[in-house]
Amino acid sequence: MLHYYINRIKPIFFLFMAVQFIIRLIFTIYECSHLEYVNILKSFGMGIVFDVATFSLLIIPYILYLLCLPKTWHHGKFDYVFTHILMIAYIFGFIFDIGAEYTFWQEFAVRFNFIAVDYLVYADEVLGNIMESYPMGIIIIAIVIVVSIIYLAIRRTFMPELSVPVLSQKLTALGIFIAVTGGLYVSLSNEHKEITDNNYANEIASNGIYSLFSAFKNNALEYDKFYLTYHDVTKQDLPDYKPYITQSSNPEHKKNVIFIMMESMGADFMKSYGNPKDLTPTLDALTKKSLNFSRLYATGTRTVTGLEALSLSIPPSPGKSIVKRPNNEHLASLGYVFKDKGYDTKFIYGGFGYFDNMNYFFENNGFDIVDRNSMTSDEIGFANIWGVADEYLFNRTIREANKTYQKNQPFMYMVMTTSNHRPYTFPKNPVGIPESGGGRDAGVRYADYAIGKFLNDAQKQPWFKDTVFVIVADHTAGASGKTSLPPVRYHIPAMIYAPDFIKPQDVNKIASQIDLPVTLLGVLGFDYQSKFFGKNILDDNFIQRAFLTTNQKLGIYQNNSVTFIEPVKSFGGESEQGEILDKTISIDSPVLKNVILHYQTASSWNKIYQKFPSTLVKSNESKPN
Repeated sequence: MLHYYINRIKPIFFLFMAVQFIIRLIFTIYECSHLEYVNILKSFGMGIVFDVATFSLLIIPYILYLLCLPKTWHHGKFDYVFTHILMIAYIFGFIFDIGAEYTFWQEFAVRFNFIAVDYLVYADEVLGNIMESYPMGIIIIAIVIVVSIIYLAIRRTFMPELSVPVLSQKLTALGIFIAVTGGLYVSLSNEHKEITDNNYANEIASNGIYSLFSAFKNNALEYDKFYLTYHDVTKQDLPDYKPYITQSSNPEHKKNVIFIMMESMGADFMKSYGNPKDLTPTLDALTKKSLNFSRLYATGTRTVTGLEALSLSIPPSPGKSIVKRPNNEHLASLGYVFKDKGYDTKFIYGGFGYFDNMNYFFENNGFDIVDRNSMTSDEIGFANIWGVADEYLFNRTIREANKTYQKNQPFMYMVMTTSNHRPYTFPKNPVGIPESGGGRDAGVRYADYAIGKFLNDAQKQPWFKDTVFVIVADHTAGASGKTSLPPVRYHIPAMIYAPDFIKPQDVNKIASQIDLPVTLLGVLGFDYQSKFFGKNILDDNFIQRAFLTTNQKLGIYQNNSVTFIEPVKSFGGESEQGEILDKTISIDSPVLKNVILHYQTASSWNKIYQKFPSTLVKSNESKPN
C-alpha cells in the first residue's frame, strides 16, 4: 500500500537529506573553532529529525497529486511531464537553498529567522541588494548546471514500474501520511534545536526552511502567553512607566540636535575598542572629543529595534518591533518632547522610508519625513538599492538645517545612514576607498569618512556652535556568538559631541541604547513629561544594566552576566565568557524578577505608552538631586 508512494518520493527524499547534510557540514567547517565534537554529533543527529519533518511538509503537494491522480493516468504522459517538472523545481529549490542559507549565515550566523521573513516582505530591496552584492548571472548559471547534472543522474528513478494502489488503499495511505506529518508538526518546534549549550551547534541542528516557516508563524509573540509573568505584584514593584515629570537640575539649553544613527557600526570595528585595522579614524578621534559612552549596548540586532530604542526609550517586545506593529501612533516619543519645545523635528533617511514601516512610524510620532523620495536627482550623487550614499544624505541634512536656522527655529533631526550595508558600494572619495569589492571593511571606512566630512562641512555653518551631535549605531554587524546574547556582540559606539558646549569625558558605565535619549535630554537641561524607560547615564544613582534581545530571547546584562527569559516560560543565564549559568538562577532570584518585570511592563506598550497631553513643566519647586 505504502510501497508505491515511498518509491515515488524516495529519490527526492534522499537528495533533500544529502543537501541538508552538506549545508550542516559547511556551517560546521565555517564555525569549527567554536564547536566541540560531541556538540557536532548532537547537531547532526537532531538535524535528521528537523529534516524529515521539513521534507514531510515540502512533499505534501506531490503526495496529494499522487492520491488524486486517477489510476489510469499513473505512468501516463501527463504524469510523466508533471512529475519531472515538479522534481526539477524541487531540485532547483534544494540547490538554491544551499546558497541562500550560506549567504544568510555569513551575515547573521543563524538559520533563517524573523529577519528572513522581513526580507520576503520587502522583496524589491532584498533582491536589489542581492543583485548588487553578488554576480547573480554566474551563480544562476552554476545552479542550473548543477540542477541539470543531478536531474540527468536520477531522472529514471522518479517513476518506478509498480502497481498503483486502489481507492481504499489510497485513503489508508492518506490517513497514515496525515498522522505522520501532523504528528511531526505538532510535536516538533524550533525550540527543540536547543540541545547543547553552544548557540552555533543549536543553529546547525535546525533546518533553515523549517526555521523560516517557524519565524513566519511566530513573528509576533503575546508576552503573557509565552513568557514568565508576575500577576500578584503591585504597581510599586514595577519599573517606572507611568507619566512622570522630569525636572532637570541643569539650566535649559535650547541647542539644535542632529542625532545620527549609523548602520551596523559595531564598536568592534573601532581602534578604540581593539580593532587593529584603523578603519574608523574619525570615530576614534571623536571618542576623545566627546561625552563618550564606552560601554553602551544595542538592544537588538535590527535597525527597527535600534530606532525603537532611540526614539521611544523602551526595551524591545518579543517578535516584531513597535515600529512595524499596528496602533503605534502618537506614542510618547523623543520627537514629541522636542516638538513641544518648539523644535523642527525630522526623520532623515537615505532610503525609501516605507521599508520596515519607518516613514509611517516617525510621521505619526512627532517627526516630518525626508527620505529618498524627497531628494532631487541633483541631490542623489550616488545610491544603491538601500539608499543614497551617506555623504549625500548628510548634504541634505545640512540643507534642512540651514532652512530651519533661517527661520530662527531650533531643530532636532534623527538621521539614519545606509552605506555600511551590503553591497558596500560608494562614490569616489578622497581617501581611496574602493567603489566596489571592498566588502565590510570598505563599508566601515566609508561610513567613518562620511561622518568626518559631514562634521567638517557642519563647522562652516552658522548653527554649528549651537548644535549637539549624537552619534550612535543602530546595531552591530552581527550579534551571534557561542551563546545567544553575548554582550560583546551588542557593544556599539555612542557619543555626544558639541565642542563649544560639552566637556569631553569617558563614561565607563554599562548602559543601554534606551538610556541615550534620556541622557541627551539631561545634558540639555530639559524639563519634560515622560514615560521613558531609559535613565540618565550621568546621574550618580544610575544603575548599570543593558537590555539585550533577539527576536524571542529577552535579557538584561548586569553584574558580569546576562539573565534572560524566553518561550515557553523558560529562563536562564550566560556569563560574559559564554558559559551557561542556568543552574545558578532560581525562579525566586531577584535578578530574574528584575528581568521579568521590565519586559512584562514594556510588553504593554500599546496600553500604557500612548502620548499624553503635553504640558511644559514650569515649577519654582526645588529640583531633585
